[in-house]
Amino acid sequence: ENDYEYFRDQLRAHVLTTLHDNLGIDVSDKALKEAIKQHNEVCKLINEIGDYRKLDNPTITGYEFHVIQLVSQVCPHKLILPYLKETLEELKTREPEEKFPFRARVALVGSEVDDPEFTKLIEMCGAMVVADRYCFGSFPSREQIEIKEGETAFDAICRHYLYWNCL
Repeated sequence: ENDYEYFRDQLRAHVLTTLHDNLGIDVSDKALKEAIKQHNEVCKLINEIGDYRKLDNPTITGYEFHVIQLVSQVCPHKLILPYLKETLEELKTREPEEKFPFRARVALVGSEVDDPEFTKLIEMCGAMVVADRYCFGSFPSREQIEIKEGETAFDAICRHYLYWNCL
């Protein structure tokens, strides 16, 4: 609990206040709830897109997913959401290779794997990256933010990032 309170106070002092005072960003509870809503929608779409890597004959490669995942981390959610929805719809009808072109299915695990070319290299060697567990991957960064009873949106965000980050 002490860690949470310290973390929350530091985020308020050094992030929330700075965003508001220096950049004029709306940090009201209403604005933060909307940001959480968009975050959760992006997470849902990314997870659904990622599931297409797990098909018997996937319609998306680990490399393609890695690129989408990274873009979704840096692009404003309201701008990327329509493209994620479009991509998900495309994957539903995309024709896979006639035969599964990889020798093995692997999970890519590590710390800051932010280079999709690394994933491409792995796949060029015959392994299909069907899951990822690293700071910029889909686990644990794609967990949805839940606002608990009696909790502010800011408190929910603080709790989420304290417990679900990639430390």
